[in-house]
Amino acid sequence: MKKQYLSRNEFLKLGGSAILLSLAGNYKLLGQSLPNSQHLVDTPLKREAYLKRLLETICTDIGPHRFGTAEYEKVALIYKKEFGLASAQVVQDWVPFSMWEPTSRPVFRIGNTELETMPYKGIAGTPKGGSTGILKKAERGNSYKLVDSNDKVLATVTVNSYGRAISSSAYRNDREIGYVDPAQPSDPIFNIGRQDVPALEAAVQNRSPVMVNVQTRFLPPKPGSSIIATIPGKSTEEILFLAHADSPYMSPGANDNTASVIVMLMLAHSFSGTVPNRTITFMATGGEEDGKVGAIHYAEKRNREGTMKNIKFVVNFDSLTWGPNLQIYSRENDIKDMIASIHRDLNIKAEPKLFDGEGYNMDSAPFRGSGGKAMYVNSRGYDGITLPAYHRPEDIPAIVGADCAEIGFLVFREYINRLQKL
Repeated sequence: MKKQYLSRNEFLKLGGSAILLSLAGNYKLLGQSLPNSQHLVDTPLKREAYLKRLLETICTDIGPHRFGTAEYEKVALIYKKEFGLASAQVVQDWVPFSMWEPTSRPVFRIGNTELETMPYKGIAGTPKGGSTGILKKAERGNSYKLVDSNDKVLATVTVNSYGRAISSSAYRNDREIGYVDPAQPSDPIFNIGRQDVPALEAAVQNRSPVMVNVQTRFLPPKPGSSIIATIPGKSTEEILFLAHADSPYMSPGANDNTASVIVMLMLAHSFSGTVPNRTITFMATGGEEDGKVGAIHYAEKRNREGTMKNIKFVVNFDSLTWGPNLQIYSRENDIKDMIASIHRDLNIKAEPKLFDGEGYNMDSAPFRGSGGKAMYVNSRGYDGITLPAYHRPEDIPAIVGADCAEIGFLVFREYINRLQKL
């Protein structure tokens, strides 16, 4: 028999809490058993094997999977299939996207010396033949300005504090709405690795001529997708988990952010076949690296449906495996206290860092209107091994710590359990 997928509204129309409570006894829905994939992740060894298998398939076999590419949609279908093992309610949410790409090799040259550089996504190109000027240190931040003889800014130069040059995004021009209209791209921005800071400083001091060059274009819009899986609960109050499914265009993205999505998948498997008190939604977002377009699109959809206010808790996973020490950013002291308590009670061998920071950050920012308690989560601890691979081709499965993924799984499985009791 073909599997029947229900929309969220169709499910709730079946009878609300009464129907949901009846499911707790026999897990029957329209004559079928609810999906139950708990067996896939019910031991640490199974979870480690699951992590390694998906990392190998996504990051090695497919490789870089930037939003808007065929490689990304292959990855999205893998996530859709895996979430389908855990939930009868899986949605592929499509959003149009104009992908940016360089059409020439980027060049950054001080005098006759060329430095490794990567341009930001979403920028306008330089004039053909490039732009030449002198470097000045920017007033704020670890960055520089390339200016002409009239002090007009020709380009911005940023430094990757973790290692070699990376590609970041110029799509984010607003905390809530990060998409840049292709008709109004950002001015040129080039990134340089931290190993070349002495060369930049010498160029500033000596007023050496600096030339930058890259040609760019936006491709015609075409759809890309996010994958959303829901485990309906006894109430419409909802816990929303987010982790971006796309990688930077030059990186297979094993730590950023494939391993985080896999942890989220393991959580979905762990709660499959159950009817929790609160609904749990897991979203593998598309386009976080290009202006969080997938998260924005889904948030707008939830606003139109009138279901945004159902979201009471928001958790955004973004690089859970740089190290074993989770970094929690939230304005909610009770949430941070809960995470600290979970580490103590489960005897987690790690040191979580709890910051009074913005929980509605990156992909969770568009959901601020829910009023839910939010946290943004990444990690540290293996910095010398992992962080130099940030947004780099070196971010491969071999440097993903299975122990880090296990910590993320254990902590947030217990977090979900405790939220169900509140």
